[in-house]
Amino acid sequence: MAFITIRFIKNSGLVSAAVAFLTDSLWSHCEIGTPEGTWLGAHAGIGVQELPADWATPVRDYRYAVPCTDAQLAAMLAWGRSKVGVVDYDYSD
Repeated sequence: MAFITIRFIKNSGLVSAAVAFLTDSLWSHCEIGTPEGTWLGAHAGIGVQELPADWATPVRDYRYAVPCTDAQLAAMLAWGRSKVGVVDYDYSD
């Protein structure tokens, strides 16, 4: 059985603090883990990117592992990766 890994984090730094404050949340970022150990998500300033496992050292980190089929995982990763370099970070969202 495959799993879709979703990670909610809060980093140190001004942008992360502002996002958490303005959204009244414990978190400032959400991203999807890949089987290769990278993280896929939208990032302020660079848009949707797939970054290495150590791209951040969060001060808060919570992960969900959602069971799925291999086909569902492959489809989700293909969709997410199709947005890399194409979709900008949505500051208004």
